[in-house]
Amino acid sequence: MKKIFGLFLIAGMLVISACGSGAKEEAKTTDSTAVMQAPADSAAVVADTTTAPVK
Repeated sequence: MKKIFGLFLIAGMLVISACGSGAKEEAKTTDSTAVMQAPADSAAVVADTTTAPVK
């Protein structure tokens, strides 16, 4: 009976070790902190003049 449990133990260890041996692929995601590009027409950009400069 001990030999049967030993065989099951070895078989279980082989199954568990075989499941985790695959190569991991990294998920390809876009960076949400990417810098936005400036508009092509610089005249369209309006300066914010509603606040006073900090002294």
